[in-house]
Amino acid sequence: MSIFQDFRLLTRFPVFCFSLRRFLISGVSLQRAVRILKEGASDSQYRKKLGHMEQALLSGKTFFEVLATILPKQHVLHFTHLKKVPHLDLFLRDLGRFTDKKLENIVSLGQKTAYPLFLIVMTLIAGIIFLVFLLPIYNQFYGEMNVPLPGVIQKIIDLQTLVLHHKAVTIFFITGLSLCVIPFMHFINLRLFQWVIPFMVSDMLWSMGLLLKNGVSIPEAINAIQLPATHRSYDAYEEFKQKVTQTGLFAKSFNDTFQLGLEERELLFHAEKSAVLSEMLVEISAILREKEQQSIHKLIQVIQPIMLCVLGGFILCLMYTTFIPILSVIEQL
Repeated sequence: MSIFQDFRLLTRFPVFCFSLRRFLISGVSLQRAVRILKEGASDSQYRKKLGHMEQALLSGKTFFEVLATILPKQHVLHFTHLKKVPHLDLFLRDLGRFTDKKLENIVSLGQKTAYPLFLIVMTLIAGIIFLVFLLPIYNQFYGEMNVPLPGVIQKIIDLQTLVLHHKAVTIFFITGLSLCVIPFMHFINLRLFQWVIPFMVSDMLWSMGLLLKNGVSIPEAINAIQLPATHRSYDAYEEFKQKVTQTGLFAKSFNDTFQLGLEERELLFHAEKSAVLSEMLVEISAILREKEQQSIHKLIQVIQPIMLCVLGGFILCLMYTTFIPILSVIEQL
């Protein structure tokens, strides 16, 4: 799935930012720095993307226009609307730190979800073993005993026989399954990116704080963040941009749209008035990030017992449809 390719790209992005910053500080040109990074890249996909970036820079495009080349497609910090940043080296340092922090949160989330995912995989494996190995044994056992199979088992075996012994039905079944699976996998990929590599309210504030701190104006900073139409905050962010354009009030527009807590709201309003907006946006984003992480961990704690119940229900159904009928047959002998 492309979610793994996207994650792999994201893991390389902080290293790219820090390495490129070191080259720029030492006086190496941007095009030559990208070429050096491309030649030193061990991953073929990453090297190819750096090659595309190098060609785009040589053709006259700006750094911010080509930055999206090495970012996942669903990533929103493409910065294509930016023309320049006064201190590109400091911008790259802060951007690398931001992505590094995101990766730490993703790894932490993965560790928390490992157990529920393990239960899901075990349930699927148990179901496959039952269908492939145990059903033929039950069919043979009941045939030798001259006893009809339980209704559920008989229907499953009839379906298996129909699919495996009729080519037209098999082709139709595989084609239909493929037509259903491909859009479903695409849908799952989008949702995985949004939930595993999410862009939350805290990230919006952090990103805008990063841009303002590096000399970008508020309108440019707002337009630099481009949420895809499938993102759950797309409509809210578009509404926020319209409100800022109409009123010119950043703090009020953001709070009206995203409904911050009392502490964050007061900090944001006072920061806008006291000309320390960029620094305070970063501070507020840290507070929100902590709350968002706590919410995710609470959700995971709820998912774990649910998955245990699902696995237990599967085992009970297996016993009810297979082992209990077998015991009944044995008792009648």
